[in-house]
Amino acid sequence: MDYAITTPDANEPGVTAAREAYNAALPPTVDDGAGGQKPNPDLKADNAAYMTWVMVKATESYCIQYGITV
Repeated sequence: MDYAITTPDANEPGVTAAREAYNAALPPTVDDGAGGQKPNPDLKADNAAYMTWVMVKATESYCIQYGITV
């Protein structure tokens, strides 16, 4: 399913701060499985990617809260 949201420009600094805090809690690199390191794929490169992740996590939470199995 696809949704589009619009948020006021005034919210952008808050989204940026939340994304930066989320990224800061993660290691910048992870094991690549071959003895090396690769960029952590869980890092959110921009606010759009972060907001998409937030909304997906919210919908997963709704499913849990209302007993819906996916």
